[in-house]
Amino acid sequence: MHGSICWFTPEYLMNRPDSFISIDLDNNENWGFHFNGLEKILKRDPVQPTMKMEREVSEGWGGKHYPPWILPSFIKPFQQKEYYEIWKSALRVMSKTDELVIIGYSFRPEDSGAYLLISSLPDRYHITLVDPYPENIKNRLENIGLKISKVFNSLDEYLSQCET
Repeated sequence: MHGSICWFTPEYLMNRPDSFISIDLDNNENWGFHFNGLEKILKRDPVQPTMKMEREVSEGWGGKHYPPWILPSFIKPFQQKEYYEIWKSALRVMSKTDELVIIGYSFRPEDSGAYLLISSLPDRYHITLVDPYPENIKNRLENIGLKISKVFNSLDEYLSQCET
C-alpha cells in the first residue's frame, strides 16, 4: 500500500486511446521514485518537473493534485465512485488475506483509512514488512496489536527470498 501513488481520473482517460488506470511510481514531491532502485527495474529516470508541476508545488499541495493523489490524510474522497469501489474491494480482499506484504508504507497516524483497512485482517495472518527503515513502522503496527512475521530492508532482499 502506498498513500501517495498517483493515478489518473476517468475524465483524463476518456481523451486517451490507451484508457486504463495508471499507477505512477514517480514521486513528484522529490522528483525521484517512490522506491529506491526502480530506475534499474524500469530502465528509465524518474519524471522531472514541468513548469506547471513546479507552480503547483510552489503553491502548496492542499490535498488536491494533478493527476489526483490519494494522500495519507484523515480525509479520503469517497464521494467519487472509483475511490469508493477501490476501498470496498480493498476491505473485502483484506478480510480474506492470510499473508500481507507491506512494501514502503509508513502507516502515518493521519492515514486513518490505512488503519481501518488493516483492522479488517482475519484472526490468522502473517505480515511481511519491506522498508529501508522498518523500525518505526513495525512499532506503529505492534502498538495496535499486530504482529510482524518477517522484515526485509530492501525490495531486492525481499524479491531474492521469493525466488528461492
